[in-house]
Amino acid sequence: MQLTLWNNLNDEQKKQIRAAYIYWNLDTTVTTFEEWADKHAFYITSAGNLSMRHKHCEPSYMAEA
Repeated sequence: MQLTLWNNLNDEQKKQIRAAYIYWNLDTTVTTFEEWADKHAFYITSAGNLSMRHKHCEPSYMAEA
């Protein structure tokens, strides 16, 4: 399992994240989903899917570049 930045994800992974994080707009410091996602890193499994074990994301600085 690896923390991955939004810009390093493929289209299918981004689609999974959009479906899972429907309350992104509660963060009042951003206006678009992409802006919110750029500030976060997401747990991706070795199979390339969004982890269902981790029900949260992390700040982007926590991901390996």
